[in-house]
Amino acid sequence: MTEKRRLPMGRHRVVAERHLLMGKRRLLAGLLLLSTLAVAVLVVALLPTVAGSAAVDLPRAQERAAEGNRAYESGRWDDAIEAWQQAIDAGLDHEVILYNLGNAWFKKGRIGKAILFYRRALRMNPRDGAARSNLQRAMAQVRDEALQPLSLPIFLRPLEWIYGRLSLNEWTMVSLALWWLLILVAALRGWWRPSWLQGRGLLWVFGLLLLFAVSMTALHLRRERLRHEAVVVAEEVEVRSGPGDDYRLSFKIHEGLPVFIDRREGDWTRIHLGGELVGWVPSDRIEEI
Repeated sequence: MTEKRRLPMGRHRVVAERHLLMGKRRLLAGLLLLSTLAVAVLVVALLPTVAGSAAVDLPRAQERAAEGNRAYESGRWDDAIEAWQQAIDAGLDHEVILYNLGNAWFKKGRIGKAILFYRRALRMNPRDGAARSNLQRAMAQVRDEALQPLSLPIFLRPLEWIYGRLSLNEWTMVSLALWWLLILVAALRGWWRPSWLQGRGLLWVFGLLLLFAVSMTALHLRRERLRHEAVVVAEEVEVRSGPGDDYRLSFKIHEGLPVFIDRREGDWTRIHLGGELVGWVPSDRIEEI
C-alpha cells in the first residue's frame, strides 16, 4: 500500500511566515521600547509626589486647616495664613488650601504672594475657574509687564486646550492607565487571540494614545520641574549685573511679576524675563512656584 505523500511547502510561504515573525518581533520590540520610555518619564514625574505624601501628619494638618478656615471667616487674615501654612507643612498640600492662601494674601494687599498661591493651586488643578479668575484680578495690579506663558511646540499648539485641562499628576495617571491597557491588549493578542484582536489596529491606537499622553506629561514636567518659575514677593526689587550689592544696577522689577530662575549663587539668584532681561536678585525677594 502506497503511503500518501505531503506536498512540499512552497518557498514563498516560508518567506512570508518569516516576514510575519519578524514583523511580530519588531512590533513587540517597539512596544517594549515605548513602554520603557513611558515608565521612565512617569517615574520621574511621580517621584516628588510619592516622596511628599509619605510625610503627611493628616490629623494635625486637618486641624490646622480648620483653624485657618475659622480665622478667615472672622477676618483674621494673618492667623488664617499661619494656620494654613502649618497645614501645608504637615503635608496637606491641597489645591483648596493653596487657593484660600491666595485669597488671604490678596485681602492683605500682598499681590505677589496671592499670585504665587493662585499659580500653585492652578498647577494642581488647571480647571479651577475661581483660582484662574482671581489670578487674573491679581495680575491686573502688577506694575510690570508679565511674561508670556511658554507655548507648546508649533505642531502641538492646536492641542493647547487639551494640554491645559490636566495637571502633571493627572497626565501621569492617564499615561499609566494607557500603558497598562497597551500591555494587556498585547498579552491578550499573543496568548488568547480573540477574534476582535486579530489585527494590529487596537495596538496602534493604544500605542499612539500612550505616546501622546507621555508627550503631554513630559511637557508638563519640563515646564514645572525643569524650567523653574518664580514670583516676585517684595514690593520692589533691584536687579543687578552680578550676585552682590556692589554690582551695577541693571533695572527694577515689582511685586507679582513672574520670572524664570536660571541658577543660584549664595544668597543671590540669577533670573531672566526673556530676551536680554537677565540679572541677579536677592533670593528672599522671590519665591518659586
